[in-house]
Amino acid sequence: MAGKEFVICNLCNSNNFKVLYTRKHYALNYQIVKCKTCGLIYMNPRFSEEKNRDLYNDTYYYFGKEDDEININKAVEQFKRLQFYSAKGRLLEIGCAKGFFLKIARDNGWETYGVDLSDYGCKFAKEQFNLNVLQGVLEEIDLPEKYFDVVSLWDTLEHLRDPCKVLEKIKRLLKDDGILMIETPNINSVFFKLYRRYWLGFNPFHLYYFSPQTLKNMLCKLGFTIVNSETITVSLFSIEGIWDRGFKTAIAEILSILWLKDRIKKAVASVRTTRPSEVDFKKWGIENLTLHRSRFINLINYPADYLLTKLKMGDHLLTIAKN
Repeated sequence: MAGKEFVICNLCNSNNFKVLYTRKHYALNYQIVKCKTCGLIYMNPRFSEEKNRDLYNDTYYYFGKEDDEININKAVEQFKRLQFYSAKGRLLEIGCAKGFFLKIARDNGWETYGVDLSDYGCKFAKEQFNLNVLQGVLEEIDLPEKYFDVVSLWDTLEHLRDPCKVLEKIKRLLKDDGILMIETPNINSVFFKLYRRYWLGFNPFHLYYFSPQTLKNMLCKLGFTIVNSETITVSLFSIEGIWDRGFKTAIAEILSILWLKDRIKKAVASVRTTRPSEVDFKKWGIENLTLHRSRFINLINYPADYLLTKLKMGDHLLTIAKN
């Protein structure tokens, strides 16, 4: 296939898989498979390395002010988790994007470093926040070993072409008591089970899809010790749950079939701009992390959220491991 390559399972090196879904994202067609040996789910065949780099251009970051505020909101929550597991030190974020998490950490006394594949994302982080970030893939970047207290991968592991190889290098970069923090979409989530092929997690940027078990197996195989493994729950009865995690994707696919999706995307992109000067970091705190819903809806969501968290069926996996 032109511009694509077949790969073996990154966890167990098996080439024995079954096809789960074929998907389409605008003009991009791709296939999701499941390893019959270990259960890892991944894209196969996948886009070539050159094509994959092309995907991360400025259109990947066409989001406007409201989207930046959502991402800052997430970065505040991620920083609170960081504070729970580690005191101030040296922090490396793999997949730092536009640098919101690194900026918050640096402003709170951390020595921060970032790596991202996107030239646009790195340029933004440098020019807007004066962050120390490097463009490229971690495997090709020279960094000192036993240097970092914490390495984080927030919504990054699923994008990597060789997760095991990257995690092996992270293990060398971390101090002996260093902390690894991973957040990634959960293929065992209730939203995947509800929406299946229309699940938001399926897109051409995601190459791997982890469950709590497959992620644990990969980390243990590489010699990490799991400190905590939980899931982050997006409330089932909310706009993020009902709409964003599935219905929106299904409707978008219908629009694609009708040849309307490209036209709508261009219309939306034309009225959205990124203006970082308008984003006030100081106003984002814990009070912004909870979306306000009606009391009646909360009476339904709270017990459902609790149950999904206990069953590790939340939308994202959060795994903390020690070197």
